[in-house]
Amino acid sequence: MASKDSKESKKVVLTLQLSLPFDPPVAGVEFVPHSVVRTSTGLLQNVPPHSFYFSWYRKEPFTCSVHPSESATVQCRSCVKLNIPVEDSYHCSPQCFQHAWKRHAMSHHNANETVSETTIVVQHESGEPSSSAWADFDHGKSFDENLDLEGVGWVKVGFSKIYETTNDDIDFPLKLECTAVDHAKGTSLVQTIVTNPVISFPHHSPRQMIAIGGDEKHGNIDLKSQSSNGLTFRVLSYNILADIYAPNNLGHCLAWALAWQYRRKNLLNEIIEYNADIICLQEVFSGLYFVNDGCATFYRRDLFREIMKSELEFEGKGKMVVEELLGPDLKDADHIRLIKDNVALIVILQALKNGSADNDLPSRICVANTHICANPDLPDVKVFQVATLIHELEEIVESKIPLLICADLNSCPGSNPHTLLTKGRLKRIEGDNPLKIDRFIKLVYQMQLESAYASFLRSRGIDQEHSSKMDPNNFEPLFTNLTPTFSGTLDYILYTADSFKVEGLLELPGKEILGEGYLPSPYLSSDHVALMAQFRLLSPNASSKHQPPSLKK
Repeated sequence: MASKDSKESKKVVLTLQLSLPFDPPVAGVEFVPHSVVRTSTGLLQNVPPHSFYFSWYRKEPFTCSVHPSESATVQCRSCVKLNIPVEDSYHCSPQCFQHAWKRHAMSHHNANETVSETTIVVQHESGEPSSSAWADFDHGKSFDENLDLEGVGWVKVGFSKIYETTNDDIDFPLKLECTAVDHAKGTSLVQTIVTNPVISFPHHSPRQMIAIGGDEKHGNIDLKSQSSNGLTFRVLSYNILADIYAPNNLGHCLAWALAWQYRRKNLLNEIIEYNADIICLQEVFSGLYFVNDGCATFYRRDLFREIMKSELEFEGKGKMVVEELLGPDLKDADHIRLIKDNVALIVILQALKNGSADNDLPSRICVANTHICANPDLPDVKVFQVATLIHELEEIVESKIPLLICADLNSCPGSNPHTLLTKGRLKRIEGDNPLKIDRFIKLVYQMQLESAYASFLRSRGIDQEHSSKMDPNNFEPLFTNLTPTFSGTLDYILYTADSFKVEGLLELPGKEILGEGYLPSPYLSSDHVALMAQFRLLSPNASSKHQPPSLKK
């Protein structure tokens, strides 16, 4: 007896844990549940393999086919098996079903003529009478009362783990039933979750392109067709807020709007809506665990082809400075100060004419995409990274290839990094500079870079609605990053002023799409604002034709 009790006391009790990433569900957004079998103490050890099966249901109301004003409480099973329109199978009560039997039986008879022999066999196996005259069977037992008293029932809508909600689900709850089966022992565990009613996907008025030099607002398609002759294209720069940096709860934003499944779809919709020709994204990531974010540059293959590419890792440049110039006697904290995993992606693109390359050098442009160190306590590191980027770009600019820089500088207008890029020189590094890093980097450059969004205030005809969103002191937007703890401009599109003309700018967001006043919101799924400019490539002087630099592949 003691031995038996001992064995029973060692018996492992298993539980199935089931959770959803957010609630309520949003129409058009994937729902990916998390399911795991654990011991009753929460451990994964000693848990045998299980197979997981999923069923999704939508709870929706039904009305009586005889009395449309009444809610349905019963359903005819034979109608379902005979594929009769589902709305004809519902009745408000068993009495209603019986009173309408003669009419109902005729629909069975008509449907039976089109049902295959296989279907009739199934009726036999399920215990249903199946004589040639369907009106003769015991109709009193052929209805299903699997509808609650409120006239609603659960309709199966999916049977895979991932379910993408549809507009048909709007206003109705969903139910997920998960079964974990241990095939070796023949046992199973079942867990069910019921959600709140599905909500509609939020929509807002799209941001428009504003023509620079005029006061007319244009949609995203018209402005291109009105451009002057020459190469015209749009460049989008956007920090999309990597999921690893997105908090799962914010006081100003609902939890479902912070879930990556929702943000991913909303971000894709937004980016596609902008119709850009070159897209520079920051905080792009892949993977689920231990992931690093980076930069990604996309371009239309019918407009450009890639000539050269260089991937600049500031971490490697920092290690080189520390090891070769600063020496091994640094303290650990100083040693790792410059070693940050920020990156830049530099691409030289050649414009295509009618799908083929234009071999003239003026049709080539360089696009640099970067995300600079965010830590406000490391101003010297920010300058080091920007100076390193400029050094990499110098040879390109000297070869007269037009340059665009899309950057999240994590620095405000007038800061050291911003000044170095826009003024071409920096007298000294303000703030902490324990390594005296300015001894090893160049702080004077010849590049003439302008900010695209400065054209808003320098152009005539821009109305008050748009100019009021700009800072007249620094000619930049009032903000590109807006959170409860910070509001300011960190993002920029810069260009060589003698190479491009700004023809249009994406309007800055207004209060109508900012939700509760901060980002992210249900409408804008990043804490940064997307910037976009339309450029026209200017004709260079004949003396400016040089060979392109040799970037590392």
